[in-house]
Amino acid sequence: MSPQFSSIAWVALSVAFASAQNACAGYAVETYDLNQSNTFADGVIYGTVKIETNDSLTTINSLAAGAAKLTINIFGVPAYGTLNNFGMQKFGFNSVATLTEAQITLDPDLDWIFKSSGTGFGEFGTFGYVEKGTGSSRIESLVITISGLGASATLSNFEQGTSSEYFAAHVAGFSARPGSHYVGGSESYETHHAPVPATFLLMLSGSLPLLCLTIWRRRQILARSVITIEP
Repeated sequence: MSPQFSSIAWVALSVAFASAQNACAGYAVETYDLNQSNTFADGVIYGTVKIETNDSLTTINSLAAGAAKLTINIFGVPAYGTLNNFGMQKFGFNSVATLTEAQITLDPDLDWIFKSSGTGFGEFGTFGYVEKGTGSSRIESLVITISGLGASATLSNFEQGTSSEYFAAHVAGFSARPGSHYVGGSESYETHHAPVPATFLLMLSGSLPLLCLTIWRRRQILARSVITIEP
């Protein structure tokens, strides 16, 4: 009887730890600098791209299972001079997994055009997927959420260099000639995985009582099996 309970306890604990391992491995985040320019000095941070991915089966850090999120921020720099209607009006990235427009959500919800064929970004080459606006819809911050990636929701899915950089943007609206330029980047400076989520703690809290019960029952059985010999 006791070995049976013991086996159940260890199986429960194994499932809990395996689930936690899957959840921790499923979420990752990495940030890239857009520090290359086709017009101005390289090495200046013209913007950043943060990628969050979740290839697990549950929502982690508010990111749905099998989804990825790209957060792009564009910064003004002294070399631009006076800013007027400043912002990004085109962004390009690559993906190993094939993407469709239905998988992509923009925040804010801009009336931009989604393109899934090679689009040029100056010296940074072409990119497989592009979100493109107009001069009247430039923006300094954009969030692109991609759903339905499944197991392809990983950082490596987007770390693809079919061009000279992983990402590129067309930035415009400043007085310094020529008034716009392309920026790109593939140099990351921050990578980390999520801590063990609360769901694992709940699972573990359910398994520990079972383990304690098994230990207690084993001790009861051993205590009853002791033979006392009186003189």
